[in-house]
Amino acid sequence: MSQFSLMDNAMSSQESSPARERQRPLASPSRSSYSAALRQKSCSERIIMPSILVVLIFGVVALMFGPVVGTLRTGRYQPAASAPLTGTALASAEPADAIETREFHAPSHSDRIEGVPAVVDRLVSNSPEVPWNPDDYMLKRDLVEPLADDGHIAVTFANHNHLDFATNWAYHIRKTGCTSYIVGAMDEKILKELVKLNIPTFYMASNLTTNDFGRFTKEFIEMGRKKAAMVQSFLDLGFSTLVSDVDAVWLRNPFPFFRKFTDADMLVSSDLIQTTSIAEGLEDLSGARHGLNIGVMFLRPRALSLVQEWIANMRSDPKGWDQAELTHLFRSNLTVAPNRSDGLLSIYNGKLLGGALPTSLFCSGQSYKEGTSWEGGLRPYSFHASGIASATSGKRSRLREWGFWHDEPGRFTHPVGFLSYDNHVPLELINEVRDFKNQSKTLQGVLPHFKLMNEQLSQLRVALVAAKELGGAAAVLPHLWLGKQNDIWPGDGYFRESRFQMPFTAPADYTMDLE
Repeated sequence: MSQFSLMDNAMSSQESSPARERQRPLASPSRSSYSAALRQKSCSERIIMPSILVVLIFGVVALMFGPVVGTLRTGRYQPAASAPLTGTALASAEPADAIETREFHAPSHSDRIEGVPAVVDRLVSNSPEVPWNPDDYMLKRDLVEPLADDGHIAVTFANHNHLDFATNWAYHIRKTGCTSYIVGAMDEKILKELVKLNIPTFYMASNLTTNDFGRFTKEFIEMGRKKAAMVQSFLDLGFSTLVSDVDAVWLRNPFPFFRKFTDADMLVSSDLIQTTSIAEGLEDLSGARHGLNIGVMFLRPRALSLVQEWIANMRSDPKGWDQAELTHLFRSNLTVAPNRSDGLLSIYNGKLLGGALPTSLFCSGQSYKEGTSWEGGLRPYSFHASGIASATSGKRSRLREWGFWHDEPGRFTHPVGFLSYDNHVPLELINEVRDFKNQSKTLQGVLPHFKLMNEQLSQLRVALVAAKELGGAAAVLPHLWLGKQNDIWPGDGYFRESRFQMPFTAPADYTMDLE
């Protein structure tokens, strides 16, 4: 029988945790996996009526005995239990079988990289201030040369608002064994913090906001121009440059992959959902014609002419988006390069050789969720938090939920404790979504999805009230089931390339506004 549980307010720090385990993508569950939803009591029987009693009991226990130790179920975006469906009506369903539970442990930080914490509150060093000059950190060859690996360097950039993303990016690329990286500091505030943390950095002096850039704002468009100028600077210095947005996470040392394509002038990731590549090869011509995503791209100095034209085109069009402009140049007269076995394509009007990185290895938010890498027995090199709702807050949430965010142990403590509960999903709502064929944007087309979501959100509201009445405990969000897919772009809730079967369990940014 599902119930609330109040977890200890100081959880031990060990390597295993649900966040660490959720490093596999979502999968559409089989029909049999819905039994956990069937074999539970109704919301009113299970939560609403006993809520007052729960509050009183836990209040007394907390006062008398201190923190109450509880448990949190494990799992990888799957229901807590699985048993064959029998078609039993919900009203006569038996209580659910006991599910496997264990203590919820914070991740161990035995692999912690010195000087690379992830919580902003812990970033500021207590060492005395020393005179320093931002101009000492301007980009120059002498700054990059000691860091480069045979002329290869990995680069990202961020402003002060994304300091935690920058430290997370540095932590994960260092964890792969790659030490050839550097972070561009767009403003003096983040430069100072990165210097204190001993994270290799250079000063971009962008004169842009230190707050969030938003999306397609004037500052966002200008940020793309600063990125292009940064790429040109590294190519001018003669470095083969791997550029990734700061919301990307490196899971393997990327440079062995790029060294396999010695003739490639430029390789770019894409928003393709289902890969066309074989093993660790590049996407084929049809895959490269899909929407490119410049959140991850590798360029050798031979691509300097393309980058220069990229910058010139943006300068002539004040509203030009950096990704759209670069895609246009990359795909100009895009064809298969003759007499090649490495999959490289002729790009940029035949002037360069390039290709689209396999989406199974350089994953987007959607392709990772689809599980393309795991189905092919591959280990991704990177995950880019693209196509995620709720902007920066949604990206942070998704990275944390999938185990790609480096949290300090303080994240897993709370002065009151953590309240968790099992999500109850009536079988008839699941069946209605699963069997529904109307994919329109009309009310009829979305009603089964909203019925399914409203049932679950009502339970979440009860949990939040209970957590508040327990003295302000932190409520642990359960897996929520969706009948529509979500994307930052307007749509009808269905990705044409997706193989997901509805409904499916989804990350938090899919289900609610996290901003």
